[in-house]
Amino acid sequence: VVSTKLFEYLALEKPILPYDLCLGSDVDSLLRRFCKSSINCHSTKEVEDILVEIMLNSDGMLNWPVACL
Repeated sequence: VVSTKLFEYLALEKPILPYDLCLGSDVDSLLRRFCKSSINCHSTKEVEDILVEIMLNSDGMLNWPVACL
């Protein structure tokens, strides 16, 4: 079962940063297939690492409107 909110975000074509994503789950598969700019993190450490990278990145990545699921 997948929340309809995910499909609303997918339709907006905005980047998505899921923070509790199980590898191989339905949501993981949908994000990989339909979200062109999702960041797929599967552990707390991966989320921490990507947030630090975004914070330190100077190429404008912070300007992305990110939907957190």
